[in-house]
Amino acid sequence: MKKLSALLLLFALACTTAAPVPSARPRPVAADSVNVAIESRPDSAEVYIEGKFVGTTPMVARLMPGEHPIELRHPKYETWQRELTVISNSPTRIMAHLATR
Repeated sequence: MKKLSALLLLFALACTTAAPVPSARPRPVAADSVNVAIESRPDSAEVYIEGKFVGTTPMVARLMPGEHPIELRHPKYETWQRELTVISNSPTRIMAHLATR
């Protein structure tokens, strides 16, 4: 009886589908996207592109050509805002100097 129970358990385990394992591979990048290096003084400013949090400085974002509102926030400093124009095949670097409040 124990052998039958063990076989049924093994069969049940073999028939179940495992949850997908997250891939360690990087996400696919659009062919036309451009590297945008974003730095700030002071470091560790929160970066928002098109209103969405994307990381903290220093960082590199991949953006499609076109206009993108960008905002950097840091405690005790004024928010830094610009409209960024990304041009095809033109890697871009932003250096934001944040003003104290």
